[in-house]
Amino acid sequence: MGAGCEFGETADESPPAAFVSLLASGELVGYSASGDEVGRVKLGGQLVSPVSGAYIAVIDERRVAVLDAEARPNRLALVDLEQWAVLRRSQLPSGSTFRNLAVGPRTGRFYVAGDRPTNQMTAFGSPANVAVLAVLGQDGEVIRTAVLRDPETTPGPVAPYDWSVYSIAVGEREDWIYVSYHGPNTSGADSIANRGGRLVRCDSSGEGGVGCLQPVHGRVEIHGGGILASTGTPPRLVALDADATLRDRWSSGFATSAHLMEFARVGNRAFGLESCPKLGGLTSIDLDGDEALVIAAPAPPGTTIPDGVCGERIAARSDGPLLAVAKTTDEQDFILFVDGNTGETRASKQVAAPAVDVAALG
Repeated sequence: MGAGCEFGETADESPPAAFVSLLASGELVGYSASGDEVGRVKLGGQLVSPVSGAYIAVIDERRVAVLDAEARPNRLALVDLEQWAVLRRSQLPSGSTFRNLAVGPRTGRFYVAGDRPTNQMTAFGSPANVAVLAVLGQDGEVIRTAVLRDPETTPGPVAPYDWSVYSIAVGEREDWIYVSYHGPNTSGADSIANRGGRLVRCDSSGEGGVGCLQPVHGRVEIHGGGILASTGTPPRLVALDADATLRDRWSSGFATSAHLMEFARVGNRAFGLESCPKLGGLTSIDLDGDEALVIAAPAPPGTTIPDGVCGERIAARSDGPLLAVAKTTDEQDFILFVDGNTGETRASKQVAAPAVDVAALG
């Protein structure tokens, strides 16, 4: 199926961005390493129900691809970060909401994962979503689509299941794609083989609302020949192969009652982030050993709104390393710029709308 494109105007040149964030207002905002705003561009309308995800995929230090999940159908925008201009908008398959995007390292193709509601409701009162995957060429044309999980064909004691997508990662050769789930009654992740024009999901019925890679509960990133993934509770990181073989696991440094879903990685270090409703906190995890240090402490039990580091999304630059955290509370929303060695917040920038994603350039 085809996808239409439209081209936008350019703006004045701006200093280079170290991080970019997507706000629920539909604006992409760039920040320097010191946390100063260096540019912004309007991509779409206000997100009615802001949900965090991997909306931003970095192509290079000058360009990013960004999902517009509010447009109907959803669109994929290609943005020039030197001119702060939308170069192209491509239409995505209709009927689904896409909140997770990755760029293929080998071909530059775009891989988008999302969900499509059904007329069924879960026992928790939410729609039972179908999980879908689409592949687009560099020109934004849709090459192929696939249904990954469908509530109609998922057995289990609390069916129907909501297969809402949480994260996506694409292997270095693009022969494997990984998609994780996080609905009210689903978890785990699936490995999808990309074989000669066909997308072949791992062999599992998903019984009980769990994907093939059962330990996964949250973010997935490419690691070696498989993935690095968070596990929720107990809070660990695990390394898994496409066939679900457990290659390694690490303590996150959080208390066993924490619920780790978000992390970022730079080289042999990963940084675990706890959400604000879970009291927050930031840890540094040595992937070459088994040392995990708390570098920003969680708030004390009973805290309503943590003052320290907490959030729903995190990104890491290799210099420093320097971290950016999308912090959302019931009262105010911020982008935090955090020293990855000390956990110290170098800058805190209040934003007018929640940041649903943040990405690092470099």
